Amino acid sequence: MIGAMLVMLHLVISVRQRTAAQGTSRKHFRELKANQFWQWTDFQSYVEFLACFSALCGALLYLFGNNETFVETIGFLAVFTEAMLGMPQFYRNFRSRSTAGMSVAMVAMWTSGDLFKTIYFIVRDAPVQFAICGVLQVAVDIAILLQVFFYGSAGASNFHPLPRG
Repeated sequence: MIGAMLVMLHLVISVRQRTAAQGTSRKHFRELKANQFWQWTDFQSYVEFLACFSALCGALLYLFGNNETFVETIGFLAVFTEAMLGMPQFYRNFRSRSTAGMSVAMVAMWTSGDLFKTIYFIVRDAPVQFAICGVLQVAVDIAILLQVFFYGSAGASNFHPLPRG
């Protein structure tokens, strides 16, 4: 899965580099500018960040892996991060007052998958943080689904698909 995500990231960066205006400044991870976080213009910067992040997490887990509070906190942060994955999309839709380019079927399937997962967590008596974050994730999904219906095709003229070829 990580490999597939890195391949997709490489593709996005390649397309972005080809379509960027001449004279656009390059942004690199090693510059450590907070306002440019995750806005780097080269694939190597993303790989460097992921390597540093993985090394830091590995070191922390090595040092504190026997501490139950640390392990539970890491677990909660993992499921909470997954529960919040839809928030950037929700915020973008809210700011633009548009869901142009979003498919109702895609959002509905996304919501139903998260709903089934949450029901599974509850029925199988998974630790409480799974159920809480699952409910939160379903709430975010429903909010995005409501945006799709509320905003409709407003702002559709601002949607520009990638050129083919």
